[in-house]
Amino acid sequence: MNTAVREWFILGYNRRGFKEQVSESKVKSGIITLAEESQNHAIPKISPKLQAVLEQIVNDVVAHMDCIGAMVATLEHGLELVVRAYATAFDVNLLEESPAFANFARLGPGAVLPLQEADYADNLAVQAVLGRDGRANSFLVSHDLAGLFSPLISANDARVLQEKAGIEQVIVLPFTLHGEVVGCLFTVFSRDLSDRQINTLQAFGRQAASVIQNQRRLEAMQALERIVLRLQARMTDEDEVLQTIVNSVVEDLGYAGAMVATLESNRALPVRAYAVNVDQTAVASIEHTVGISLLSDQAVVFLDQPQFQENLSVRAVTGLNGRPEKYLISPHLYDLLRPLADRSVAEQAQQLLGIKQVIAVPFFQADAVVGNLFVTTQKAQFSDWEISLLTALGQHAAAGLRNARLYREMSEQRRIAQTFGRMAFSTVASAHSLRNHVGNISGYMQLLQMLPQLSAERRDFIFRELPMVSEEITKIIDILDNLNEPWRSTTTSEAKVNDCLSRALVELFPRTPLFSHQPKIVTESKITVHLNLADDLPAVKTAKDMLSEALRIIIKNATEALAEVNRQPHIWLTTRLAADRSIVVTIRDNGPGIPPENLAYIFEMGWTTKKGSGMGFGLFWTKDFVEGLGGKLTVSSTVGEGTTFVITLPATAVSPAT
Repeated sequence: MNTAVREWFILGYNRRGFKEQVSESKVKSGIITLAEESQNHAIPKISPKLQAVLEQIVNDVVAHMDCIGAMVATLEHGLELVVRAYATAFDVNLLEESPAFANFARLGPGAVLPLQEADYADNLAVQAVLGRDGRANSFLVSHDLAGLFSPLISANDARVLQEKAGIEQVIVLPFTLHGEVVGCLFTVFSRDLSDRQINTLQAFGRQAASVIQNQRRLEAMQALERIVLRLQARMTDEDEVLQTIVNSVVEDLGYAGAMVATLESNRALPVRAYAVNVDQTAVASIEHTVGISLLSDQAVVFLDQPQFQENLSVRAVTGLNGRPEKYLISPHLYDLLRPLADRSVAEQAQQLLGIKQVIAVPFFQADAVVGNLFVTTQKAQFSDWEISLLTALGQHAAAGLRNARLYREMSEQRRIAQTFGRMAFSTVASAHSLRNHVGNISGYMQLLQMLPQLSAERRDFIFRELPMVSEEITKIIDILDNLNEPWRSTTTSEAKVNDCLSRALVELFPRTPLFSHQPKIVTESKITVHLNLADDLPAVKTAKDMLSEALRIIIKNATEALAEVNRQPHIWLTTRLAADRSIVVTIRDNGPGIPPENLAYIFEMGWTTKKGSGMGFGLFWTKDFVEGLGGKLTVSSTVGEGTTFVITLPATAVSPAT
């Protein structure tokens, strides 16, 4: 035995994954007794419905076959017979006076008969199920009760019990359906049965086999449904999809192990996820012995490299004449691991894990292989039903993988679109600001041209505004730099909403004095702006320039709309702190209003009512910017009366990257 694997067994990690101290003699023989195992190994559960049916079968056998006693067991994972139900026709009190009865009591529901352990080789039920050449016997007959319960009861105790119970004949019938053993019926009689009576007994066996198999298939289909739901829930992450698949194969379907590999662009099949029904310490020990971690760059085979042509995964994907196999089965774990693992190590691992067969199931997208699902079983072989179930699971794996990759691609495309979109937002917003700054300088230059006609007081005012021109030029330079690098992030800081409103007004009406706490101002364009701004509003975490620009765009739209009315133009600006600590900004005008048929489109990219001018970008950008802060922008309007925009901003908002 390989040293590392031997050390693993000494630590007590057997094929079912429980941990205990195991003696050196037991390591050499590979045996762990039922008494030791039952303390650590959980008996597989069955449904209440199946339990009731099995109890009815043993009761019917005893009642209608003049049977002294009957027990029924299910075969679990091809490894062990688990007694599920029993019935007797004699008074067990007659046996209580015998010292052997204490041992006999251990043979009720929950008793386990391992098929592969040497101590159980002479057990009649084990012999019946294993049969010859892998084919179970139709039935086995004995006149010795000891053979039925060996090694759980000594031969002497069995003879005492047999004599007291009046047992003459023991018959064991494996439940076989479509070549698959699913359980076993044990019966004891006070006489020898005729062939006709044995045929009747076999009819009970067929009934039990059908019930067990149908229930197992129903449970498998229910498990498959749960697996599909899990895959849908994890469709956003490719690694989680793959791990969910292998975990489900082991935990829900009860197989010894599962592994999944994906076909990559370089014609490689790397292992992406695995699950086994043994402790991870055991896996680590085997990986150490092999010298390869299952989830590493070394655990990969290549379709086009000669040394991998006999690998089970490669053969399943390449298939015959370029057509992949639907599935490929091998009795050798080495076929899955070759040439990455040494044959002797693979065979030792297979023996210790109790693996009988390995299946490779390629899964497809649009007739192209995208991966391989591998499953190991401790049963003698995969049944046709199991193969159909695993191939169906393979296609669900393909769908889950496709969904995860589509989501990843969509997320990447969305990220790219957002990046370019924010570049566009930044560029166009900067263009808006640039136009304003250039306009301010142009207005100042016009005033300079009128300087000779102005009074001394007016000339002094114009000269005092000269630093403003220098500041405007500096802003233009900054904007031009940003246009040259549109991907550059705008600095995020704390912005005061009232200050940003004031800045927007100054940019729109540069020649209108603006003082704090003014209830209203009359702009150079004769618009009366009413101000009702709340004090002590919390700051918003965003770029001051961006918030000022968003407010300026809405106010500018109001001023342009007011140019179309003949009445005195008014704009009302209000800020307040809502009960939920959000900041509410209201911008209302008494302009012509927006027709209902246009109201639904004003935030769309490219939509504008300005014939021959305007790009239809301002309100689209403003809404995106506000929502990017976690806020909300709404509009209401009445034709002939005016329009109201309401901006709601969370005080803790964080500006998106621009």
